[in-house]
Amino acid sequence: MGSELTTRDLASGEPLDLAIIGGGINGAAIARAAAAGGLRAALFEASDYGFGTTWRSTKLIHGGLRYLEHGDVGLVFESLRERAWLLQTRPYLVRPQRFLLPLLPWTRRPGWQLRIGLAAYDLLALYRAVPPHRPLSRERLRELAPYLPGEARGGFSFFDARVIAPERLTWELVREARQLGAATFNHTQVVSIAAP
Repeated sequence: MGSELTTRDLASGEPLDLAIIGGGINGAAIARAAAAGGLRAALFEASDYGFGTTWRSTKLIHGGLRYLEHGDVGLVFESLRERAWLLQTRPYLVRPQRFLLPLLPWTRRPGWQLRIGLAAYDLLALYRAVPPHRPLSRERLRELAPYLPGEARGGFSFFDARVIAPERLTWELVREARQLGAATFNHTQVVSIAAP
């Protein structure tokens, strides 16, 4: 456990290694990672931790499937690693989520390209924490999603993850950042920044 920075430490004028402005889920995760890496970090949130975008998010923890199309393999690999970490360390908050990818006449990519992309996604995930993708027959797709248009000719299922309570996850990350030595300030607006 690190030694927590205090308001007095900050007032002393000793510079921080990192100041994070915004206590949403991303800011909290950055504060935790910085403190775990031994940096003198402080997190500032003007409203309440997890209040803004985090509270109104889609609640998805995705591995970055769409980034594969642009060849950003490094980002996908990193996102999948983080997704696996969340699924393994917080199974009470983060769960696998199945998605269906139907093949419709207007689907942008042919089925063979989607299959290759999903296989690459599985490979980059190293099959950690969620099942691999599966092809779906027209009949199986209809069982899983009877509301789809009749033109659906099959498709795929794949998994990503969802967070049940993003606000709680944010608070846990803030608490861990604090335990690791970060200073965290809720309801604290940053009005100016002085260069060292």
